[in-house]
Amino acid sequence: MAEDGDKFDAIIIGGGFAGVATAHRLAQSARSVLVIERGPSCGAKTFTGGRIYAYALKKLLGDEWKDAPVQREVTREIIVLPTDRDATNVDTTLNSVNEESYTVLSTPLIQWLAERVEEAGAMIITGSTVEGLIIRDGRVCGVRVRHRFQRPHVHASTPCARNRLHARDDHAVHGRWHLDPARRVPR
Repeated sequence: MAEDGDKFDAIIIGGGFAGVATAHRLAQSARSVLVIERGPSCGAKTFTGGRIYAYALKKLLGDEWKDAPVQREVTREIIVLPTDRDATNVDTTLNSVNEESYTVLSTPLIQWLAERVEEAGAMIITGSTVEGLIIRDGRVCGVRVRHRFQRPHVHASTPCARNRLHARDDHAVHGRWHLDPARRVPR
């Protein structure tokens, strides 16, 4: 997070896999990052599962990936090559570390990764929808955001060329809280 609590090097719209992975990379590189997610938590609007290769998690998280909520290791793969009248099966046992992969449920994995993003210093606000861009001198300098309970605007406090963003004082975002102290933003 930025030193004064309200300036950001990057605003990421969407807290799915790509959004939280990008936020993690930026936060690990000492960038101040804000993730704006329309769901009640990151990954809440993702109802799929699938397969993820360990090398991708290792590249993003280092050894910390071993704590990720993966389901089962994939040790065998069957590929079916159908034709009009028949099919050929290719049955493979996966033994190489380079092929290490796991089945996952997306929502728990994204929510776990969002926690790592916050630990790295990024800020996540949920229940918020980006309604438009703030443009000055032909450059995007921020976003207009609608929250379930209030209407914050996140925009640039300094010239757009610096790409530093902040939340307007009347609806500023601080930590995991909006200025309305009665409502904690859910993760």
